Amino acid sequence: MYSLKQVLITALIVAILFSGIGFFGSELLNRDDYSFTTEYVDGVDLQSGLKAAYDRLIRRGHAAVVRGYGLRESDSIAGEIKSIQTDQLDLAVNPINPLADPSLDTRIIKITNKTKFYREVAKDYEQLENEMDEFQSVMGGAIGEGTEDFSLPELPLPFFNTEIDRLELAVGKEIEVKAEMDIHNIKEFEALEIILK
Repeated sequence: MYSLKQVLITALIVAILFSGIGFFGSELLNRDDYSFTTEYVDGVDLQSGLKAAYDRLIRRGHAAVVRGYGLRESDSIAGEIKSIQTDQLDLAVNPINPLADPSLDTRIIKITNKTKFYREVAKDYEQLENEMDEFQSVMGGAIGEGTEDFSLPELPLPFFNTEIDRLELAVGKEIEVKAEMDIHNIKEFEALEIILK
C-alpha cells in the first residue's frame, strides 16, 4: 500500500510535469507566424478547400466541431458587447469552430429602426412545469394513437423574452443577435432582434 507521502510526491511530480508541458505547448501553439483566411489568397478562392475540410471532419465523426457553424447557415450569433455607438455594436462572438475565420471573432452589428430589444427572463417553476405536462400529454397522445400526420409540438423553453429599452445594453453584457439572413460568414450586418442574456 502506498503511503500518503508517496502519493503526495507523485501528485506533485505529475502536476509539475503537466504544467511544463502546458506552458511549452502553449508557446508553440500561440505563434503568430502563420495566417488564416477563408476568402482569397493571391486571387485564389479558398472556400472550396474549407468546405472540403469541414466535410472531412464530419466524415471522421467530428460533426460537433462544425454543427451550426462554418459553412452551415445561421441567422443568429451570441457574444459579449465590446463597444456601443449610436447605430452599431461591436460584438466579440464565442467561436466554437476551430476552422472559423479569426477575423469573424468580432462582428459589427448595425442597429436600425426595425431592431427590437429583449431581455431573457426565466419562467417560474410552476409555469414551466405546466407547459412540460401539456407537452408530454400531446406527445404521449400522438405516440399512443400512432398518428402519421403528426407535427411535433415545440418543446417549452425555461425562459421568455420581454421587450426592453435599448439603453439597458452595456459594454460587457452577453447578448444574442438575430438577423433576417444567413450571417455565419458576414462581418457586418443589420440586427432584427437583440436579446440581452
